[in-house]
Amino acid sequence: MSEEQDKGQKEEEAARQVVEPLPEQIAEALGDRVSEGGVLDGVVHITVPAEELADALRIVGFEIENSYSHLSDLCGVDRADCIEVVYHLFRPMSDEAVVVRVKLPRGNPQVPTATELWDTANWAEREAAEMYGVTFTGHPDPRPLLLPEDIQGHPMRKDWEYPEEHPYLSREPLHEDFPDVVGRVRVEAPPGREEEIEE
Repeated sequence: MSEEQDKGQKEEEAARQVVEPLPEQIAEALGDRVSEGGVLDGVVHITVPAEELADALRIVGFEIENSYSHLSDLCGVDRADCIEVVYHLFRPMSDEAVVVRVKLPRGNPQVPTATELWDTANWAEREAAEMYGVTFTGHPDPRPLLLPEDIQGHPMRKDWEYPEEHPYLSREPLHEDFPDVVGRVRVEAPPGREEEIEE
């Protein structure tokens, strides 16, 4: 890559990092509910306090004109100093998107459930609850979704310690002893196909 091409690529990357103001429609509809906001690469990003989340999701998802009514994803993120819950909303039949973030204290992260707006939030919230320890108040079915009920802590948090001796978990399940695996495959080969796995 020439020096000019490298310079052009760096300028292009810097231009992509320019955050533009929120669209007027969203800024007016949300008002002072937004603690941070802007448009990056054509995607609207807003951060709201936990107590404003339900209103912000309802307004952006259903009340503004050409609302972003499709909840594509909902996930947790460990930012070390806080736990975030991130909602990805799209306009139907469009690639126009809004990303809504809420920052929560690590000690007791709580937000209201979004299942009252989107049924699809159900399992995503259950996963975020298990993996990051977020409490979704008002969730209709907060049972564990993926992990054994006796697991302590939340595996996607950066400070989680892996339980070395848990009966249902193996630290490296794909790194079994090779001769043992090969022997099992040979024993379990279907009749008439043993020759395919012979050396």
